[in-house]
Amino acid sequence: LTEAMAIVTGQELTGDTVNKRGPVWFINGEDPDDELDRRLVAVAKHHGIPMADLADLHVTSGYGKDVAFLADNGKGLQINRKRIEDTISHIKDNGFVRVIFDPLVRFHRANENDNMAMDKLMQIMSEIAARTGASVSLAHHTNKPKAADERNGDANTARGASSVISAARI
Repeated sequence: LTEAMAIVTGQELTGDTVNKRGPVWFINGEDPDDELDRRLVAVAKHHGIPMADLADLHVTSGYGKDVAFLADNGKGLQINRKRIEDTISHIKDNGFVRVIFDPLVRFHRANENDNMAMDKLMQIMSEIAARTGASVSLAHHTNKPKAADERNGDANTARGASSVISAARI
């Protein structure tokens, strides 16, 4: 949410320069609306950002909903083209410059350790970015380190198939 607020307001809230200010769509697949509201208010309060300055931040909860773009039904991978097309249309219609999917695991129902399945998911995410011109951020779970700072920032700590990391661009 802090990254999203930085892009919407143009403020360097994360220590990174905001190169393109604009509307952001934050899609959270884990938390219900009331929790997302609490998080939003907490981050805004922490950074001294008036809620009125966040009109271009669109927060969507996927809690309790099927938000998967890809599923393995036991007979092979099934791509949800309607969900992909609806997502692309929504991004274009709202002029989002960034879309954040949090966490990645909620946007598929496939074996997270299957490189072919995860590569297909990353192709879908790349398609969304390419067809909309929006940058796409994927929050992805990592393995739990033994020590507090162990391997901090190491992409190889990402959970599941290596194809997710191989396809990611920063």
